[in-house]
Amino acid sequence: MGNEFAQGQEWSHERSLDWHLLEIDYHKAQQTLSKDLNHLYKNEPSLQFDHSYQGFEWISYDDNANSILVFARKAKDCDEHVIAVINFTPTPHANYRIGVPKAGHYEIVLDTDEVNYTGSGYAKIKTYQTQAIVSHGREQSIELQVPPLAGVLLKWLDKP
Repeated sequence: MGNEFAQGQEWSHERSLDWHLLEIDYHKAQQTLSKDLNHLYKNEPSLQFDHSYQGFEWISYDDNANSILVFARKAKDCDEHVIAVINFTPTPHANYRIGVPKAGHYEIVLDTDEVNYTGSGYAKIKTYQTQAIVSHGREQSIELQVPPLAGVLLKWLDKP
């Protein structure tokens, strides 16, 4: 209760939520992010197949030098997928290469560092084309801008 707008106090059944916090940009932005995440989860098939290991695939779990995790979420019974790139440090990465499951175009569908979420707006490129460069044991990869302290979701759009 209250997490959807970053309420600082623990919820108590004895009082109302701190709705007045929505007058502050940061709290309003957190509410917007929660709304956008819920909308994306509801409408993205690759995020709905979460009751099986087949809906998840690690891409990179061992980049401890940069504190970045990369994984794919896959839809049931089709090729649709999204890739999550999560940066746990305040250091942005301008040219971070990740292996991807399929050749084609990838588009950012969510970037928690966007200005409307009170982020820095670091990543300016929103669409990436795969390259035939091996990375993370995959034949195709993309080189993307990874914002600081943020999560980015990229959706596979089509074949090249």
